[in-house]
Amino acid sequence: MSSPNVVNEVKSNIEKLIGLREGLKREKIALLEANRLLEKTVEEQQSEIKELHGTIEMLKMAKSIAVADGNSTNAKLKINELVREIDKCISLLNK
Repeated sequence: MSSPNVVNEVKSNIEKLIGLREGLKREKIALLEANRLLEKTVEEQQSEIKELHGTIEMLKMAKSIAVADGNSTNAKLKINELVREIDKCISLLNK
């Protein structure tokens, strides 16, 4: 093999490697963007889960108040508990 052929072959291999590197860089950027979008989706879903848990608790309390057999003391206690829970939520939002 002559020297110019070796040089051309090395040059060709280097160009292929540069092309592969550029392709991998583009793929990395796409994967990072997909990862960012998935992380955002997870955060949104976790927030929704927290909201739903809060709604479930409120519904449980509302149901227990409705079933209180007209006992106003129990109803007042449940309402006070709800108000304290709402106050906690407001203080967390204000942080």
